[in-house]
Amino acid sequence: MIAEKTEVVIAAPEKSHLTFFRQSGWLMIASVAGGGLMFAVHTIAQRMPKAEYGVFFTLLQIVTLMGIPAVGLQSVFAQQAAASLKPAQEQELAGVFRGVLHGVFFLWLVMVGIVFVFHQKILIALKI
Repeated sequence: MIAEKTEVVIAAPEKSHLTFFRQSGWLMIASVAGGGLMFAVHTIAQRMPKAEYGVFFTLLQIVTLMGIPAVGLQSVFAQQAAASLKPAQEQELAGVFRGVLHGVFFLWLVMVGIVFVFHQKILIALKI
């Protein structure tokens, strides 16, 4: 999004504070629930045989590494959404989001194809 001069719109102070705390509360609840579920996964998965738990932990780390780009995209889109003050800017941001979503989907398709073709080599490399 190209930087442009925009007029400053000041929201009603009490409404913006309530919205901020409500959204922050939901974010905190989601973070705590996610952390609790990640803890629960390990307590349940420890009942697996040692070899299978090692494979599970390795695959879990791979999923975590795959999520790193999502963190960057999330912060960029959050900043751009906060900067969108006019409906035209929101529509432009929605178009950019749809474009990125399409790009990520096609990248996912390519990765699925690569894994399908090289799955034996990947299993050997990961010692699964």
